[in-house]
Amino acid sequence: EAFRGADVRVHITARDVLRSLPAQWQQTTQHRKTWSWQEYQLAVVSDDRQHPAFGNFWSQHDLEEIIRRWRSAVAAAHITIVTVPQSGSDPSLLWRRLLDSMAIELSEFSDVSLANESLGASSAEVLRRVNLALEPMNLTEKQYNAAVRGVLARQILAERRQREDKVAL
Repeated sequence: EAFRGADVRVHITARDVLRSLPAQWQQTTQHRKTWSWQEYQLAVVSDDRQHPAFGNFWSQHDLEEIIRRWRSAVAAAHITIVTVPQSGSDPSLLWRRLLDSMAIELSEFSDVSLANESLGASSAEVLRRVNLALEPMNLTEKQYNAAVRGVLARQILAERRQREDKVAL
């Protein structure tokens, strides 16, 4: 409603579901979730709609539903899908694709960090176990974000990514 009358354009980035599943699980560990990898993937792929992991995943990765939601607000001609490159591609490729879809010159954003702060399999499991141990402490969101996400996940564990195995499907 706030943009009524404006020329709104929506650019949706989309990657294949098999790559999204482990990435989304490790992201959930950075948001205090304690689902094991096994529990998470079974809930998502077995269509267990009662499990919160199912809704967590599909609300963010059901491309058809995401497009449908945006389509209710903007014209189809104003929605662009930008595909996420294959794993191992140049880290700037997605950024270039997104800027190209918006007709923006890359040189206008030369200072943008393209770092991917995802975690490896072992680090995500460590973080999940830390979350389990911290549950009784009832940390505020600010406390959790500063200590666990800010220091442990982003500074310590994220740096280990290249030395760890990926989450196996």
